[in-house]
Amino acid sequence: MPVTLPSPPLESVSALSDALETGGFSTRGYLATADPPQRWIPQKLFTAFVQDLAAGTPVVACAREVGWRYVMPQAFAEPVSAEVRVDTAGQHVVDHFAQGPQSAQTLAFTRQILDDPQWAGDQYTLQVLLVSALYVMALWVRHADPDRDWFVPLGPGDERLATGQYYDAGRFNAILFDLAKVRINQPTPDA
Repeated sequence: MPVTLPSPPLESVSALSDALETGGFSTRGYLATADPPQRWIPQKLFTAFVQDLAAGTPVVACAREVGWRYVMPQAFAEPVSAEVRVDTAGQHVVDHFAQGPQSAQTLAFTRQILDDPQWAGDQYTLQVLLVSALYVMALWVRHADPDRDWFVPLGPGDERLATGQYYDAGRFNAILFDLAKVRINQPTPDA
């Protein structure tokens, strides 16, 4: 398969399994309907800061790995996603569970990307990029050559990033640069 899903570390899978099994985390009913780990769709989770993007730093140079995002396809008859972050001590900790359009889109677009013949003949890894300050979340089809990376935004988001559309690295970085410049130059309310 030309696009692969990375294998998560055992610590990450265990943290999520433990949260689902013990209910130690507020799982809001996900316990009874959660898929077994072999059905989860794992994706490395990266974040980028608006200051770096506004300075013109490309995503590949400023994105930081912060943990893993899992999609559980069958939970509650709708996909549920769970994020497991790595804290400052290096421990894998369940950050939150989510259900809604981004979880459903992650599942649908992941399947679309994995089945898309345009990736044939090359090797890519599917990851997730989150830029919280810009309200941007995108699937990141990552290649060893950053100029060959692709991004598929999840919605809702800025109108300049159409949900589900493929953006090459140059175009995606240019849009994020523009969004970040606007965001960084917005006045903050007085405290």
